[in-house]
Amino acid sequence: HVTLPLLRPIMTFIVFQCLLGSYGMFSEAFILAGSGFGPENSLVFPTTYLYDQAFRRLDFTYSAALGYVFTLLMIVVGFLQLKMFNVNKQGD
Repeated sequence: HVTLPLLRPIMTFIVFQCLLGSYGMFSEAFILAGSGFGPENSLVFPTTYLYDQAFRRLDFTYSAALGYVFTLLMIVVGFLQLKMFNVNKQGD
């Protein structure tokens, strides 16, 4: 039988890759929406919001700060996932 402890490393990898992929949704949203965020702001992702702040509103300091916050958020979420799934635990 396959149990959850045997799948922990794989689940951690897949969840983290999906989270990283959600931050990489720039080109799809940019091609679909063109100059906006789509109908009722349905295509607002962190990267498209950062692009809008930097290159449409010309607020480079705010967008640079957003980039640092998004990066820090990804690091924190990655460490929380490692703690939550307890990947380094031996003997499972």
